[in-house]
Amino acid sequence: MPKDHNNSDGSGTKGKKRAASDDGPEAKKPRPDATKLVMEHNEEGDPFIAIDKMRRVTVRQFKGKVLVDLREFYADKASGDAKPGKKGISLSAEQWAALKANMDVVDLMLAEVEK
Repeated sequence: MPKDHNNSDGSGTKGKKRAASDDGPEAKKPRPDATKLVMEHNEEGDPFIAIDKMRRVTVRQFKGKVLVDLREFYADKASGDAKPGKKGISLSAEQWAALKANMDVVDLMLAEVEK
């Protein structure tokens, strides 16, 4: 079973507590490489955005549930069409909402690792 790295306050930090002043103005700035992406539709009519040449974020239904699918694609050798690969993750609408609500925390974690 994986170890729980949460502090008793539930912050998820390992041994350090962050003060509100740690967030600073840089925590709110978008990353310089952040760009607006254009929504397209795949062959099944599902909306997606291509975050790079071979990675997409698609919103689709599977077995009656709405999913946000982050997935790598590959070029089919026979047709050259982009096909979904095995590498990826599908998030329920609730999981997606939880991730979105904590994007500022992910940005802080990213900034900390990039130091």
